[in-house]
Amino acid sequence: MNTLENAILEKEIINHTEDPYSEKALLGCVINNPDLMDIYYDKLKESDFSATDNLLIFKFLKEYYSIYGKDFTPQKVRSLFLEMARKETVYSIFGRGDEFYDRVLMKVAELGLKETESDNIFYSRVKKYSLLRKLKEIGYPIETIVSRLNLNEAKSGDIIDWCHNEIDKITDVNSDTKAELISNSLTDSFFEYLSEPEKGLTTPFEFINENLSGLCKNDLTMIGGLSNTGKSRILIYILLYLIIKNKVKVCLISNEMTLSEFTKIIMTTIINMPSFRTLHGKSVDVTQNDLSRGEFVDNEGRLLRKKEGESSSEFRTRVLNESKSASDIVDVLVCFQDYFEESIHFVNVSDDYSPERLKTVIREMKKEGCTVFAYDTLKAYKSSEWQEFTQCATSFSEMIKGDKDGIIGITTFQLTDHSQLYGPEDLSSLNIATAKHIMHVADNMIMFLRLKKEMYKDYKYQTELTLNEADDITVAKIIKNRHGGGKEKLFALKVDRDRNIWLEAGELTKVVK
Repeated sequence: MNTLENAILEKEIINHTEDPYSEKALLGCVINNPDLMDIYYDKLKESDFSATDNLLIFKFLKEYYSIYGKDFTPQKVRSLFLEMARKETVYSIFGRGDEFYDRVLMKVAELGLKETESDNIFYSRVKKYSLLRKLKEIGYPIETIVSRLNLNEAKSGDIIDWCHNEIDKITDVNSDTKAELISNSLTDSFFEYLSEPEKGLTTPFEFINENLSGLCKNDLTMIGGLSNTGKSRILIYILLYLIIKNKVKVCLISNEMTLSEFTKIIMTTIINMPSFRTLHGKSVDVTQNDLSRGEFVDNEGRLLRKKEGESSSEFRTRVLNESKSASDIVDVLVCFQDYFEESIHFVNVSDDYSPERLKTVIREMKKEGCTVFAYDTLKAYKSSEWQEFTQCATSFSEMIKGDKDGIIGITTFQLTDHSQLYGPEDLSSLNIATAKHIMHVADNMIMFLRLKKEMYKDYKYQTELTLNEADDITVAKIIKNRHGGGKEKLFALKVDRDRNIWLEAGELTKVVK
């Protein structure tokens, strides 16, 4: 047992590739807080542990979690240890079952309690040295990485970026620096712009298409709004329109929304979106509340419920046969799946939305063919400091602008609470919660404000839609536009949030009294 105890006490990096102390500290954090296993169960791999005792403890904890869940008791630990020791004699290094609990797991747990650094710090270190071991295994000269990077500060993403840059140099992708002489080609550029105007992907909103030229390559467009304005919903509305009209693949990265919430909004939008009805031809109407409550009726008006003893396939067949409305909804969803298979991806990053994680997600989703990346919601990672918020915004902007394939970025952000006291014409960068500095890294910025009922009479609407006091009106204002126009204008949207329908209602102007 001396080897184990010494390993706990020594903070030593071995051969630039092994950090047994951080491995053990992370395991200690997990023992003390079993909820962390929800986060690390799939993210941690056996190959992430360099020390044999740490690997065995990790395998034990993972097996324990899969059998008993988070109910961590000495009796269950000893029982499982005996079973695993029979299967893998290597566990004999820990002694008997009671010794394993008292002298191993509890000592590791003490280490986790003693440490002031958080579990995600240790996780980052474990992953970093795991990556270095893998690079060493394939023959990559990690000594070069060690000499160029400060490993104490570097993260896995930094190492990967450095490797990519070195590969680019080797393959001459970015090695030649060439200055372009533009003074002799201005007239040619003029006629080029005339023949092929700058134009990005078409959105469902003409005010974006006309003033921002749609969503252009390497542009980052920021969408701001108060809580419950519908930032996530309008983002999804735009993404689905991009898929339908532009036939692109999109990826939504979310640190707030669950997959279930995302799926319900997706389904509601697909079913109700006017531009998609021309494809499926069904006249159906479904609210998100309908989907949440599952309250659909058959053709006789009776509530559809699964009968006792009825299999899932039998229930499905009965619903399709006895309910035209449910059958039409299924037809619409099947139509979308057939037309746009593998077109929309969802990544939940609520456990880790650091810039390094976002960079990894974008890199991986590009391999799946995604060209549009939406991030909901832009905020500082585990901090309320404005500098951290600005840094996260800058990092995401650099990922989009620096992409050589021309990906497109959209992100949502929060407006200050006092923005609800403003009229939409008064919105500015001062209304950005946490840090107005993020405006500088955006190519385009649009703020959305839900108009109060008592303010309806204060504006004149230029629209063909019929508007009344019962309507939900949201106003959009372009705060920043790299492409030029529309910054002084206000654009009205008639909104049905539960059906996720956003219809343009034209421009509006403040009535001068």
